[in-house]
Amino acid sequence: MKKIIYISAITLLLGLSGCGSSGKSTSSSTQPTATATPTATATATATPTATATPTPTPTDGNTSTNTGLPSSGTYLPY
Repeated sequence: MKKIIYISAITLLLGLSGCGSSGKSTSSSTQPTATATPTATATATATPTATATPTPTPTDGNTSTNTGLPSSGTYLPY
């Protein structure tokens, strides 16, 4: 009877100190793997810049365009 108590006391001490088979951990865990998916959104806004050059209107009331000559009339040849 003393021999069984002695063996169980040694087994208990070894288990508490981390030595022996009872102190070892048998559980294993796997680390989760994380995958990152990059998402990029690009927004472009274009501002149209257009400048219009106005066509000069003749000041003499005729429909000529910057020639100074009337649109109708008799011209003398040179």
